[in-house]
Amino acid sequence: LGSALAWRGKMNNDMPTIEEGAKMCRESHARLANIFGAMHHETLGAAAAVGRALVKATRYAECETFCREQLAIAEDALGPEHPTSLELVEALARAVVMEGDQPVDDEVQTEALKLFHRALEGTCQALGPGHPNAVRTALHFARAKAEKHGATEEAHDLLSAAVDASARTIGDEHPLAVQCRELRDEIRMQLWGEDGPGDFDFGGGPIDDDNFEGAPGLGLRRGTAGPQHVEAMLAAAASSVTVAGR
Repeated sequence: LGSALAWRGKMNNDMPTIEEGAKMCRESHARLANIFGAMHHETLGAAAAVGRALVKATRYAECETFCREQLAIAEDALGPEHPTSLELVEALARAVVMEGDQPVDDEVQTEALKLFHRALEGTCQALGPGHPNAVRTALHFARAKAEKHGATEEAHDLLSAAVDASARTIGDEHPLAVQCRELRDEIRMQLWGEDGPGDFDFGGGPIDDDNFEGAPGLGLRRGTAGPQHVEAMLAAAASSVTVAGR
């Protein structure tokens, strides 16, 4: 319920509702810690929800401290590539990327991109590219690339892969799919105007390297690709995207 309240508050730009949701997430995490212990996967899943709620509440420093503490516990208890650990990595990345704005700090921004990269690549491998966790991570990774680093073409192509992957799993009308599509279309308009660069077509057929225009920095190609290529495309977006300092 706390996560739902925080999300509704964010959609309505209602900070009191966001704060109420964040408080409920904190209380839920504390209760689960008392029942199951700090290292239980249910407790750590609730910790990830706290992190996301704190980001929505713009409490970035608090979120960063909390997520670093909880991530250390999760990596020890569940392993660094467990989906719950990766949820905490994503929440941490979202806090760090905003912390780097105050003022802009290149080193902090580089860490944020590395965290996003880790979360997206690991989640695609563990849960699949169309899982809500992967789509959410792709959305925020793309937003960071576009808004903080000016890598709008990379962001566009990452979002295009996420939109297609989500259509095959959670559906076109899922809120995460809608947000990915809207951000992709906004970036497309900024880059290319109404005509756009030509949509990705996932109608079928093999990839032919001679028939595709490369998408900079991503290893994605515009043209036709069957559903079997969607996972590879989103994984390529995670593994090939330029991350300063790597």
